[in-house]
This record gives sequence, structure tokens and C-alpha cells, in this order.
Amino acid sequence: MSQTGHIAIANIHGYESFLIQTEIDHAQSIVDDLLNTLIENIKPPLIFSKIEGESVFIYVPESSLIQGQSLIESIEKLYFIFTLTKETMHRNTVCKCKACQLIPDLDLKFVLHHGTFSFTEVNGQEDLIGADVMAVRNLSQSTITEDTGVKGFAFITNNCIEAMGIDQFAKGLKSYSEDNEQSGKINGFIYDLYPVWEEMRTKNKITVKPEESWFVVDTFLPVNSALA
Repeated sequence: MSQTGHIAIANIHGYESFLIQTEIDHAQSIVDDLLNTLIENIKPPLIFSKIEGESVFIYVPESSLIQGQSLIESIEKLYFIFTLTKETMHRNTVCKCKACQLIPDLDLKFVLHHGTFSFTEVNGQEDLIGADVMAVRNLSQSTITEDTGVKGFAFITNNCIEAMGIDQFAKGLKSYSEDNEQSGKINGFIYDLYPVWEEMRTKNKITVKPEESWFVVDTFLPVNSALA
């Protein structure tokens, strides 16, 4: 039985070149950790569907979304968590392999669409099917980054904007059209998520003043300040 709602896909940008340029075992382990982090942090109204390669499929039934803005906020939080995890992995690793050094090159892009979908079961796993699901899959392979230079973003289709009732929000975004043989021309907007990361990182930064600390350690490190 089909139902109407929002369909989304989170796709790791730079995945293919990352695997080609680096040590395959270590590179795949890094990507798996990032994908698992995404899945662990998918919270209502978002519902996890499945992993497909470097992509995570998500859906939101029409009845589950009380306010359209909550879907945007959920996407923002996922991007923040992904980028924070990526930054932490790179900062904490002592490995000098190429895969670990190229972790910062990875990014996350979303496609958000509104339409009709059905469910099927493949090898015991629930799967979304339908023309709108295929449209989302095709849009995840778009050339938005090549055309705009933006790597971390959400492409939100016009159908999705209208269904969420966030026309005012869309006025501040860059319009974009994608055209392919399978899905035809789909119009939407590009939401650059990097400024969201910077803002949320600043809000979540924890500062401990000297007078608030439990103890203070004063020592000398024979390295420059940036490395320390």
C-alpha cells in the first residue's frame, strides 16, 4: 500500500575518489563509522530505511510531520553530527595513511523530496520503492557541487518546500534545476549547510574559565602552539 510523505537521502560526497585514492580497508572502515554515526542519530520525525553504498535512505510519513521546519532542523543536526565526527576522527588519529589524512575531504549532501512511496522487503530488509524514490536516488548523483562549488548541502525540491509550507525559508536559498532522462526536470533549492555547522559548533563550544576549573596543569611542550 502506497503512502505520501517526505523522502530523503544522505550521501557522502567524495566517497568514490576517497576509496580509489586510499587504502581500501582503512577507507571503508572510516566510511562505515560515519554511516553508523548517521544511523544512530536519525531521530523522529525521521525514520531510517536502509543503507545503499555510501547513502542512507530516510523517510517521514505525512502524518508524522507536524511542522515543516522540524524536518530542516533534523537535517541540520545530522550534518552537524557528521561533520563533528569527521573532524574528531581526523584530529584524534595518529595514523599517517592516506585515508586518515583525507578524512576532511569527505562531506555530506542531502536530497529532500515529497511524493508517494511504497514498501517492499528484500532479504529481510525493508525497502522504499516508487517513482519518487527513484527521483531522489537520481538527484543524489547530481552535479550540484561541480556547478556551485558547495559540497555540504541539502537540495530541497519544490514539492518538498510546498508540502512543508516553508516558502519564506526558501526565499533565502539558491534555486537550482536538475534534469535527467529517468526523472525529467526537477526544480528546487540549495541549502548550504556549512554555515549551519559553524554556527552550531560555536553554540556547542564549551569554555572553562580558570576560576571554574577543578585543577590547573602548567607544563612545557616542545612543539608549536598549533600542534599542541
